[in-house]
Amino acid sequence: MATHFIIGIAGGTGAGKTTLANTLIQHIGAQNANLICHDSYYKDLSHLPQSERDRTNYDHPDAFDNDLLSEHLRLLQNG
Repeated sequence: MATHFIIGIAGGTGAGKTTLANTLIQHIGAQNANLICHDSYYKDLSHLPQSERDRTNYDHPDAFDNDLLSEHLRLLQNG
């Protein structure tokens, strides 16, 4: 039976997270990995006027839907 791991890579903008993730995938093989980017989990703000969205700090942790990311990680881990 195969062992499954979830590896989280954290860091600021431009810190090299994607580069590290891609390097890991090269070493373990793309067929053995799934890359899930936190950038895919920004909260949907389309209901807000553009002026309010323009004031949003997208680097702040509150900009992300971490509950949805956690749910997706649990589902992935459970097959």
